[in-house]
Amino acid sequence: MDILIDLLKILHFIGLAFVLGGAVIQGRPKPPREQRALNKGILHGSYLMLISGVLLVGIFETYAGSPELDHMKIGVKTLVLLAIWAIAFFNRRRVPVAGWVLGSIAGLTVLNIVLAVVW
Repeated sequence: MDILIDLLKILHFIGLAFVLGGAVIQGRPKPPREQRALNKGILHGSYLMLISGVLLVGIFETYAGSPELDHMKIGVKTLVLLAIWAIAFFNRRRVPVAGWVLGSIAGLTVLNIVLAVVW
């Protein structure tokens, strides 16, 4: 069971890297002819984070040796992740990507990291 938990944590971190890395890479200035729609890694990374996070919570809830979970923290982190997903989903085809989209995705991702570490 510990191997599965570690694997899900790794997948969760990979999804996090896709979201934050995709927002940072796409945020670089480009000439107008090279502007593209939103990086697909952002949306797919948010899916990966959501699925692996839900599976981790499910395993921790059913696994006898797991620590007590903070459901308020999990709920707030899920809401932040759903906000990231919604912004990415509804702006995935717009060209050029609005300036606030990448900044808000990166900021919300950093907020999710801060909530995980500090709370």
